[in-house]
Amino acid sequence: MLHKTFPFTVAHAMYSKNELENIVEVNNSLFGILITDGRGKTILAQNKATKKTGISQEDWHIKRSDADSYDDVILYDEGNNSSRIAAKIYYFRSTKPEFWSRFKAWFPLRQMIYRDWNFCFIILGLIFFLVWVSIELFISNKHKTEDLLNQKLASYEKEYKLLINSFEHLKRNYEKSSSKAEDINRDIERQFVAASNSFERLVSENLKRFAKSFIVIRNRYTTKKGEIDHLLFAKNRSVVFIIEDKCYPGEIIGDINSQWYAEKYNRIIKSIGSNPYYQVREYVFWIKDYIETKIKRRPLIVGIVLFPNEANLDKLNIENCPDWFYIIKLAELTKIFQNEIRSQKYKLSAIEESIVKRTFSPSIAEQIMQSKSKGAA
Repeated sequence: MLHKTFPFTVAHAMYSKNELENIVEVNNSLFGILITDGRGKTILAQNKATKKTGISQEDWHIKRSDADSYDDVILYDEGNNSSRIAAKIYYFRSTKPEFWSRFKAWFPLRQMIYRDWNFCFIILGLIFFLVWVSIELFISNKHKTEDLLNQKLASYEKEYKLLINSFEHLKRNYEKSSSKAEDINRDIERQFVAASNSFERLVSENLKRFAKSFIVIRNRYTTKKGEIDHLLFAKNRSVVFIIEDKCYPGEIIGDINSQWYAEKYNRIIKSIGSNPYYQVREYVFWIKDYIETKIKRRPLIVGIVLFPNEANLDKLNIENCPDWFYIIKLAELTKIFQNEIRSQKYKLSAIEESIVKRTFSPSIAEQIMQSKSKGAA
């Protein structure tokens, strides 16, 4: 019905004829609609469908009977509490507006939808604005995320540089310390070598006191496995002393089967074999095998590892050493000589002494080794 199809909430006089025709045309283009005044005499508006049928004001009173039906448009006056028929709407071809057409007609923005392009621009503007806001928010969030990442990166880079600088500082300190440690070690080594040489000279001077009782050979008697520091033959007695100098003052730690350790120098005592005992034992066996080829009677061969008087041998376990082996200090050397010489009743003859003295000259060292090698073969 017209009052439901069109917004006639006020008198039709508020609408011009062109406006009424446009409303009818837009909303009811598929069927014939004609609007008249309240008496049904004067045509106010009509759409193309009715115009094509030739309905005009002049012959409207004749054509009115062709209308399938009509509705009254009632106007209400709330002030007077009255109503009147403001217009009539006629339908042709037995067709009335459907819900969708009525809805479009009732919709307040219908004119903007179908006539005013500003509405489209407003909608497009809103869409563009929403898209722009979304993009701006996305870019803003992206920038914030990048800023946070850059801040973290700068923080990590700063921390890394601090660590690198700290590492370089420690490295320089370490290199300085290492250089100082190397210098200290070299100084210790030089002092140790000087002390060793001094101790060997001290031992040699002490052995000169026994020149009347011994044939003393001290010239670094060399073999392929080492060198004997001091080799002594007792005159008129069948006793040979092999002395190995170890210039290590302070506490000496070890036993017959392990390496020996000098605590003061913080080092293992150098020797041929696992410790000085095995070094001296090798020397004893070499000399023993060779002498027995020159002298008929077997002499007593005594091995001695000699430490300076400043050494502490309390932690050196020598309980299982053989009788011919001694680990002593320099001050005890004379006592060992006396005891071992007295224990031997057999004396060397003048010829045997001559053989011993000649045999153990420095030039004969290699022959001893060759003899040892042939005996082993």
